[in-house]
Amino acid sequence: MISMGLDYSMTTPAAVVYDSETGKYNFFYMSKTKSRLRDSDGLESELIDNVTSIMKDIQDEKIKSSMIRFNHIADFFMKIIDKYKVQEVYLEGYALGARGMVFSIAENTAILKQKLFERQIPVSIFPPTVIKKYATGAGNAKKEKMKKAFEDKYNYHLNELVEISHYTEAPYTDVIDAFWILQYGLQI
Repeated sequence: MISMGLDYSMTTPAAVVYDSETGKYNFFYMSKTKSRLRDSDGLESELIDNVTSIMKDIQDEKIKSSMIRFNHIADFFMKIIDKYKVQEVYLEGYALGARGMVFSIAENTAILKQKLFERQIPVSIFPPTVIKKYATGAGNAKKEKMKKAFEDKYNYHLNELVEISHYTEAPYTDVIDAFWILQYGLQI
């Protein structure tokens, strides 16, 4: 079985693909910052090259930039799904207490969900609190605690992440979130 854990966002989405037959992990992320891109064996990244502000799109009554960006993000992950022949996807659900660009986040995610639906790829969605509790024991854990739990339990054998582990935040923490989403999905 080939599974994907996906921490989906508009700025640094990340995924981890796991092949249960080989035990191999592959890590992927996108960034709007070119200097944060890294590629090595088992690690791939891509630039989100259309970084026009969604707020500016709304103010200008234009949606073209946002839709280009949302499709670019979804297409990046769909290429990975095709390349690795992913059979199931685990996604983190929406944070119900989130503030800000919740509708844009939903629109972004809906494009990916539509593409997955069209390919008939099963998707399981887990609440963020469940993932955090699984990883750390606390449903309200911050990224730093998620990172520490990952490094304590897994980092010693995932050399691919050395390329980005010097970042204290994104993309490293987003890849870690995707990893925890995958691990939770695999165990249920």
